[in-house]
Amino acid sequence: MCRRVGDTSDMVQVASEEDTQIIDRLDALMEQGRLYLDPDLTLTRLARRLGLPVKTLSIVINRVSGEYVSCYINAPGSKLLAQHWSKGTV
Repeated sequence: MCRRVGDTSDMVQVASEEDTQIIDRLDALMEQGRLYLDPDLTLTRLARRLGLPVKTLSIVINRVSGEYVSCYINAPGSKLLAQHWSKGTV
C-alpha cells in the first residue's frame, strides 16, 4: 500500500502551472504507451522520455500528487489489475 509523502510543514510548496503541465504530459505518456504495464519502468526512463531531469520529475510528482514516485507510477497498473481480479480474469 502506498503512503503519502510526509508532512513537511516548513517546506510547503504549491504546484505551479508548469508542474501541472508536466503531470499532464506524464499522464498522457503513461496512458498512450500503457507504460504502467512495463515492469522495468523507472523514473529515469520516464524523465528521459519527457526530456526532464530526473530530480525535476520526482519533485513535480511529489508536489502535485502528494505521493511517492513509485506509487504514482504503479497506480494505473494496480487499478487495472484490481478490475481484472474482480472480474475473475486474472
